[in-house]
Amino acid sequence: MDERLDVLDDDLQVIGQEYRKAVHEQEWLHAAFQCWLYMYRNGIPYLFFQVRNARVNYPNLLDITVGGHLKAGEGPEEGSREMKEEVGLEVPFAELTPLGIIRDTLQQPNGKQDRECCYVYAYHYKRDITELRINPDEVAGIVCLPMDDFKQILERNDHHYRTEALTYQGNQIRTQSLNLTIKDFVPHTEAYYEFVLDHLSQLHNAK
Repeated sequence: MDERLDVLDDDLQVIGQEYRKAVHEQEWLHAAFQCWLYMYRNGIPYLFFQVRNARVNYPNLLDITVGGHLKAGEGPEEGSREMKEEVGLEVPFAELTPLGIIRDTLQQPNGKQDRECCYVYAYHYKRDITELRINPDEVAGIVCLPMDDFKQILERNDHHYRTEALTYQGNQIRTQSLNLTIKDFVPHTEAYYEFVLDHLSQLHNAK
C-alpha cells in the first residue's frame, strides 16, 4: 500500500496527510531524511554517493548516500531507519551530525516537481567500506569521491572532470578513474549542493 506523507505549507507546518503518489502528482511540499556519509583517506575527505538502482527514478545516477521520505507523523529520528534499509548501517541517531534543513526541488521524469523539505545529516564513517550491506532493491552501488573533486564537478557544470574514485557494489572495493559531469548526479538544486558542501567543509575544517 502507498505510504501516507505529511503535507507541509511554506512555513513547514503540517496541513494534512496524503498518499505519496498524490503528493508527488500535486507537487505538494513534504519532508525527507537525508544523510551524507564521509570518511578520511590519507587525510583527504571523501563523500559517499549511492548509485541509484536502474528500476527507480533517476536510474544509475549518483545521489545522497542515504535518503527517504518521512511518513505521516514522523520526524528525522524515525527517518534514520533508511541507514539500515539502504546500506545496512545501524547507527544511533545521536551519532549523526545535523547539517540543517533546506528545501529542494527535483524535476521528475514526468515533468512534475518533487518539492522536499530536507532534514540533512552527516555521519563520519570509520569502518571498512565492505562492511556496508547494500540493498540491491534500492541501491546499485557506492562511489566515494574526494570532496574537493565534487566541488570541481559542480563548478565545471557540463564539462567533464576526471577523478580517482573508490567504487563498491557489495563485493569488493575498486579504485577507478571516472570522467564525470554534473549530469551524472541526481539533479538537486545548485543551492542544495552548495548548502551540503558548505556544512561538510565546516566539519572538515573543525576537525
